[in-house]
Amino acid sequence: MELSFDLAFFSSLFNKLDDYQLSYAYSGEFTDSLTGHILSLVETSMEVESETSKTKKKVYYIMVESLQNITRHQSNTIDSKTKEGFFSIHKTKLGYLVTSGNLVKKSNIEALREKIEKINSLNQEELREYHKEMLSAAELSEKGGAGLGLLEMLRKSGNKLTYDFIDVNETFSYFYFQANVALNTVETEDSARGNENTLLLAQNIHNIILEHNIKTVFHGQFGHDNIKGLLAMTECNVATIQNTKLRKSVISVMIELLQNICYHADGKKDYEGEGPGLFVISEGQNCMSLITVNYIENSKTKNILDYVEKINNMEDEKVKALYLEILMKDDVDRKHGGGLGLLDIRHKTNNKIDIAIEPFNEELSYLNIVAHISF
Repeated sequence: MELSFDLAFFSSLFNKLDDYQLSYAYSGEFTDSLTGHILSLVETSMEVESETSKTKKKVYYIMVESLQNITRHQSNTIDSKTKEGFFSIHKTKLGYLVTSGNLVKKSNIEALREKIEKINSLNQEELREYHKEMLSAAELSEKGGAGLGLLEMLRKSGNKLTYDFIDVNETFSYFYFQANVALNTVETEDSARGNENTLLLAQNIHNIILEHNIKTVFHGQFGHDNIKGLLAMTECNVATIQNTKLRKSVISVMIELLQNICYHADGKKDYEGEGPGLFVISEGQNCMSLITVNYIENSKTKNILDYVEKINNMEDEKVKALYLEILMKDDVDRKHGGGLGLLDIRHKTNNKIDIAIEPFNEELSYLNIVAHISF
């Protein structure tokens, strides 16, 4: 087994992201199919959040521009990790933070910086005039189009654009770019002051992703529609796996883990909605690990720990026999299956399930579950 985890780390990540109504991040190769699924997932999440049509259109436009920017530059090559694009979106009380990351040549940095700084320096009237000027100039080149895209992102977001360049080597830097889509049309003092900190949040998430071989992070409400979106994106990620049986196992195990959050996750007292939780995909050379974190009532922790220990200590053939025995029962309920989902994971992976309980408060704990799928 190549991948190993400190499960307390994922509890801390869940806690870090719990201040946000929605958090999604992905690092890797961006295909047209994958970007389409990302857009669809966030659209669904915004429906869950009951966002206005105006807000959804703004966020959607900025996401499209950000994702196109990543795909435009992902052909730059250094090593397999550094060249990968990065995308994240976080929902705060003030709005949506849309962040992209990609390599840029150092020779292009000054022009890019000047373009962003100029746009950021303009007031609303000056922005309108500059927009007309750019349209009338009919700048149809890639460089000109990028400038117009930046201008539109600022106008639609209602906040100044935030960016940073991180040195990679003599030729390249990593370019982080963030648009803060305000829920109100006027930039608030808090959002203006917090732009630098929100970009740091996205950079920290990206660093976590790189350090732990993570491909996908999703934190939010685990209703059926969001689960469908996550499954669609995972199918894109595993499409390159040649073994059909293995691809099906990944999707099947993922369904069981996500349904576990959807049906069984407990919540904080002030929580309203379906299954709050965290889902993470981590990939190694010979293994893929699927990780979930959710709240669980403290009264339930002993039973689930005992059950997982029991099935982990069983031989694979006995696990399979027990799974089939329970599955054949007429009264088995997949929604309230009393551990059938975990038994199914143990059966399909032929690996022990990693599980840990981390305290949250007097009533709730974090439940960490990791399923390892060997290639």
